[in-house]
Amino acid sequence: MGTQTPLSENYKQYPVDLPCDENEALALLRMQTARGLGIQSAHLLLALCGTAQALWNPQNEDQQQARDLAQTKFPDLFSTSTEQRALREWARVQSLGLWTWSLTLGPYPHNLKQCPDAPLILFGQGPLNALGLNHPHRHRKLISVVGTRSMTPYGQDFLIDFMADLATTGVIVVSGLAQGVDICAQLQAHKNGLPTISCLAHGMHQIYPAHHKKHLPLLLEQGGLITEYWYGERAQPAQFVRRNRIIAGLSEVTLVVESPRKGGSMITAHLAKSYERTLCAVPGRTSDLNSAGCLDVLAKPDYAHLVRHAADLFRHMGWDDFVPQTRKQVVPELNLAQQDVLRALRQRGRATADHLSVDTHRPVSEVMGILLGLEIAEVLYRVEGGWFVPKTARN
Repeated sequence: MGTQTPLSENYKQYPVDLPCDENEALALLRMQTARGLGIQSAHLLLALCGTAQALWNPQNEDQQQARDLAQTKFPDLFSTSTEQRALREWARVQSLGLWTWSLTLGPYPHNLKQCPDAPLILFGQGPLNALGLNHPHRHRKLISVVGTRSMTPYGQDFLIDFMADLATTGVIVVSGLAQGVDICAQLQAHKNGLPTISCLAHGMHQIYPAHHKKHLPLLLEQGGLITEYWYGERAQPAQFVRRNRIIAGLSEVTLVVESPRKGGSMITAHLAKSYERTLCAVPGRTSDLNSAGCLDVLAKPDYAHLVRHAADLFRHMGWDDFVPQTRKQVVPELNLAQQDVLRALRQRGRATADHLSVDTHRPVSEVMGILLGLEIAEVLYRVEGGWFVPKTARN
């Protein structure tokens, strides 16, 4: 089901997956919506009976045991109302043309299937099936990129260079579509021709945050959206935490770009470690709150690998067949006045036009014009509050 969007030739070597088995999908939907049945209990039942359908049509002793257990502890699973809710959702999925992945039968992302709390069923939009997520030999090329919503120019600089280095490697970038690091990683990935997978914490009826809806056409060109939530389920705080296990579980490696000590990025990082995946982090200054979480995981013995650029990540993953793209550093030609203001800005690290006016002994109006030229030359960033920050030089 679903409509294929053309992919670049790099992603056409894998066959398009067959549709999810309808009877199994309906049984899994009933398990998803049944009151009192959590993900761990659902996994236990599936381990006993093999498929969700077997709960309604047991064929052996183990399956009968699973059915008896479910009827005793989760009677709502067998109610007519639960069945009707599942039928309505399946009809809606069909009418919307969404992809569907079943944990038990048919295609399902290979990496995620290894996780003990993997979603029972996933919905997708976009040409995701052509990426070969369920093929064991494809899954090693997925990278989950996470970080703070309050991304700094340092984090942005890193992602610009990092994604440019990935341009010829054929990797797939996974993230959460959030403000800051997530959306920056996805847009930079798209700019360099890389597919992205956006993991949602709500149904396909909305995009959160809403102003990221403008990016949807780009994100659906190569890759797309994944969620375990039904159409119409709105974003709730707890759902973002549960969504993070999908981000961590889809990939072989999770990269934290910038993160404070607490928050969704650190939850994703620790989930990745619990799934025995590789964890990497970008270092920052010890005084930067947005780097505190990264520095914490890097300080733990044998916990996370330090990544300064794409070559570091390739080495940690053993991706010897991937060669970072060589990019020529473009150094803009600046006049003496621009050099003077930029030098003063770099000395401060962060400054307003007033600060730079004092430092360079130039009128504020002149400094503002110079700063505009430097911004066009892409050697600094204008941030909130009238502050300017020099672009970070990277080796």
